[in-house]
Amino acid sequence: MTFKINREVLDSTKKCLHDFECLNGNLDNCSCSAHRYLGVGGVILKNDEKINCFCDYLTTRGHSLICSCPTRIELLDKYNF
Repeated sequence: MTFKINREVLDSTKKCLHDFECLNGNLDNCSCSAHRYLGVGGVILKNDEKINCFCDYLTTRGHSLICSCPTRIELLDKYNF
């Protein structure tokens, strides 16, 4: 599956280290399955998954993993992916 993301969102995702592989449905390089959408604040990731990549958009808040990647946020918002 291929996803279409707004150009402004892609342009704002300047720190992507994975060449936007998520747009092809490939999350192999970065296990970032979403648990809950936080709106503009990010996406809470499933805590039971092993995060196997380095990503400038990944942070923690308490016991939660938060993804603040603009492209990842739009993937969840538009496609529930």
